[in-house]
Amino acid sequence: MLFRVVNETDGVRIIQHLIWHEGYHHGQIKLALQAAGLPLADEVAGPLTWGVWMRRRDGSSGGN
Repeated sequence: MLFRVVNETDGVRIIQHLIWHEGYHHGQIKLALQAAGLPLADEVAGPLTWGVWMRRRDGSSGGN
């Protein structure tokens, strides 16, 4: 088992870690693009990356 949940707060901590970890990779990708001479503005990157997590029940996505 990847994570062992001991009590209800551990589940919250796991979700918190997963969200933080996703953001870390988001930053790594932006830094790599900038180093390659292809900077990506936050206004462009946000909807492209986080829009997947912001989908609404009506089928629309946040920012797109």
